[in-house]
Amino acid sequence: MHHSIVITGVQYLIPKCTTCCTLYHCPLCPSLKPMSQKKVQFHWEVHLKNAINFQDKKICKCHLHCRSDSHFHCPCCSKTVLRRHAMQTHLQLCLTAQNRPPRLSNPVLAKPSNTPAPQSSPSTTALAPCTSTPEISAGSAPCISIASVSAPCTSTSETASVSSPCISIASVSSLCTSAPEISSVSTPCTSTPELCDSTPSQFPLDSVVDRKRTTCPHCSAVMLKKNLNIHIQRKHSDHNQDVSNQSNLYGVCIDMFNGVYAVQKSGNGFSVPVHVQRKTWGKEYQLKCDLQECWENQQLASSSEQHTFSLCEHLSSLDYCCETVFEELLDPSVLDEMVRLKLFGETKKAVCLRRQKVAQTAHVPFSVLVTFGDSQKRFTLSIYEPVVNQFSRLGRVMVTYNSTTGTWNCPCAKPRMSCPHKNIAKWHLFQTNIELFTSQIPSDEALVKQIPEDLNCAIQFDLHRTVEYVYSMKKIPLALQDGAHPKSASDFPSSLCPVESCCLMCDDNATLELPMLTTRNAQIVTMAGVINDVSTYTRRCPGCQMIYRYQEWCDGLHNFNNNIILSLELCLFLRHSLQSHVGLSRVIDTLESLRGETYPDRDTVLQAYCHFEALAEIDYTYSCVNCGDHPPVVIMDLLKNGVFSTAASDLKEPPSEFKGEVNIEDFWQSVDQEMIACGFVSSRAQNPFVVEPSYENWAPWIGEKTRKGSTVLNTEYEKVTSPENQAFSVSEDRLVEELMKQEVDDVRKLCKDCNVDSNGSAFDMILRLRAEMQNKQAYEKIYQKICGSSGGCSVVMCPHGVVYSLKFNLKLESPRDFVDLLLSWQHLPNVTICDSPGDLATHANTRTPTFHPHEGRLADATLENISKANQETLRVSLPWLLEKTDNLTSNAHPVTGSSEHFVLSDKLDETDVKDPKDVLRNVRLVPELQDWLNRQAAEQFVADLRENDYFTNHMTPSTHMFMMRNIIHYRNVATNQLLLRGPL
Repeated sequence: MHHSIVITGVQYLIPKCTTCCTLYHCPLCPSLKPMSQKKVQFHWEVHLKNAINFQDKKICKCHLHCRSDSHFHCPCCSKTVLRRHAMQTHLQLCLTAQNRPPRLSNPVLAKPSNTPAPQSSPSTTALAPCTSTPEISAGSAPCISIASVSAPCTSTSETASVSSPCISIASVSSLCTSAPEISSVSTPCTSTPELCDSTPSQFPLDSVVDRKRTTCPHCSAVMLKKNLNIHIQRKHSDHNQDVSNQSNLYGVCIDMFNGVYAVQKSGNGFSVPVHVQRKTWGKEYQLKCDLQECWENQQLASSSEQHTFSLCEHLSSLDYCCETVFEELLDPSVLDEMVRLKLFGETKKAVCLRRQKVAQTAHVPFSVLVTFGDSQKRFTLSIYEPVVNQFSRLGRVMVTYNSTTGTWNCPCAKPRMSCPHKNIAKWHLFQTNIELFTSQIPSDEALVKQIPEDLNCAIQFDLHRTVEYVYSMKKIPLALQDGAHPKSASDFPSSLCPVESCCLMCDDNATLELPMLTTRNAQIVTMAGVINDVSTYTRRCPGCQMIYRYQEWCDGLHNFNNNIILSLELCLFLRHSLQSHVGLSRVIDTLESLRGETYPDRDTVLQAYCHFEALAEIDYTYSCVNCGDHPPVVIMDLLKNGVFSTAASDLKEPPSEFKGEVNIEDFWQSVDQEMIACGFVSSRAQNPFVVEPSYENWAPWIGEKTRKGSTVLNTEYEKVTSPENQAFSVSEDRLVEELMKQEVDDVRKLCKDCNVDSNGSAFDMILRLRAEMQNKQAYEKIYQKICGSSGGCSVVMCPHGVVYSLKFNLKLESPRDFVDLLLSWQHLPNVTICDSPGDLATHANTRTPTFHPHEGRLADATLENISKANQETLRVSLPWLLEKTDNLTSNAHPVTGSSEHFVLSDKLDETDVKDPKDVLRNVRLVPELQDWLNRQAAEQFVADLRENDYFTNHMTPSTHMFMMRNIIHYRNVATNQLLLRGPL
């Protein structure tokens, strides 16, 4: 059966749309706008209420494209019928046809068994095949041929009467004047299907004969003659059919105490409801209809004894009314907001409040929203009117609002004139559906333009307070098990409104203003696709002008800028993708290819993810579970490719009083706030929290329990920048390798800057640049372009591969960067392993006595010790590496108890040492370090992070630092989890 036919008693649940939206569609009305489940289920109940009851089925009217007009589907056959009465007749015929005994192949020869067959004579009917043309008779059902007649015949011979189920095109209903030899011939019908396409039980004989069309005298509609009367009765008659359970007007109760209802004016299309009253209790019996025609008929019937009083269809339909709607308690503070937004003035506000007080005194509903068919374009409200007149005979007035045209209508006023009823209706809808007034509310940009220039500082201060509030109060818990679960589109809210109702920044906790619509076109970006048409709102404090927005994680969402909202599942997926060296742009490209949808801009997604990580509750401990907060042995290395684009020449010299001390907590908080402020400004240029590289405000990252305190060292301003130091520090082959990784346009631009021919392929241009590198100026220019001017990232880690410190160098790296890190530690490691131990020890001891004894060597630099070290026969035992010593001193390490500090290297060889004494710094001389020291931990770490260079090196300096610290943090977490599990 067609899905418009529903079994009685079976509940039909409308499924959610999975193709075009996340709402619900009516399965029978394709033109109906998608709506919520509750509204579409109510709409479906209207279908069932107006359906035709047939046996155990309900036949609903189908508005699909099965036919051009609305129609009914027969459950017994494949026929479709337009009209309700015609469908009821058709059902009776179908039911009769099902109960009829089977027919023979030729109904003309079918005779009862107890009836003798008549004797044939020469003048009786002759049985012969039909010889009519196929155009005239080309059917399969039996019919009468051209010579057949259905009227008295005047021929001399007897005319045999023939009973046939249908008649061909030549059949007539007049006297027959044929010759005696022409008699009725009963043959199989071969007429066209268009002329004979129905069985006798479905199509009467006379309706087939007369198929002429006619025109309606009222509306000029063309139709069959047989349908004219029912058309006039339905469309142009003042009296509809009798009210019954299957045919009645929908109504709702508005005032239960006084018996006031709102009933449909007519059953076709949208019409303004009418007020009716049926009060059968109390001293006075009230039975009234507010419609003018019904009112006049009731007055005439009551004043004349000759007219019988009868109920109109609106009053009669109350027998089937079983729903009650209640008034909306309107808040007076909403009127203050409407006056502030200049939707109307103080005078209209006073009238509204006075009428509300009158309604409360009379104990009647003040304003009630009446929804018939749950239209999303037309809103009808029943407003209380204390004065009885021709517009409010029952003390109420119907006000309608068309959201498509933005027009209001009240019977007491002209369309473009205001009245108290319209103002009350606006008050009601502004409180319950503020989205309807967004076009009338001035935007935030318009309000900002009206603010004097001397208040710009206050506006900037509000932005700082908003960012600080979000940073401190809207942290996301680290454990997001619920957010990691996949969710469907219906699980996400379609409107995002701030949860705050009072200002948390004011001393008096002022009540916030009503939510203001930011946009209706926000997008929720998920793993399953992009959810469009999401509404976001903001609220403002009337006192301090603090702005609040939706920033909750409990719904599985993360709001970036009120236009782009990421699902927590996607945020966690991006986090794990970065740990696998998959950039965010590649993740979005993969999702676009998989889902077939267009995702937001890649830079926007990157900023949104940084915004998410900045609000995540991450401690960034940077500590190993085995070594603790103070490792006795550390390994140092440099991420040479972990650079960002900045020019050392653009850095300003620090103030004279600057001593290289930087507050690490303030600096990294400012980096976090820059990531958060990106969600409140349209571009980086408008972000007042941007952290630009500078000597006096550029701090490394060291774990809280590892460093001395909040003040750390960064003395890069004391580095000596000389061309000899910087030039030729990177080999020519290395520069060529980096050139091969560049885009063709970047290589061509570099050729133009170096006055090199920029024609040809990328390989040809690189060969020309390599030849030009022999020039010192050209070499420095290419170096600045390819490697940037930052000196990479200095890293300090434990032998297990857990990073303890990061320093993002503004200039070319030097031992100063590692010494800054070590001197910022609370406890200096006993053994420091690096590639250039001699330079590191010399620089550190020059600044402060750091490495001793023997200037950080394992033994005194005597010729005998040097000779033994070269022959690998010297062994220097450090037993406190395995067991803590009891000889504690004031500067002893808390883990080992030793105050000795050595600088070693595992790469030293007799052939490549610059100073013969450095052979005493070989880590192979210490037997306690041979069993557990992982000499490749630093190389593995550098090689692992080098795979991220393709997306980290193109970031801004602050974003680069933030992402590197974040990625290394989660790498540390994964390493610690492996250490806790132990060896497999």
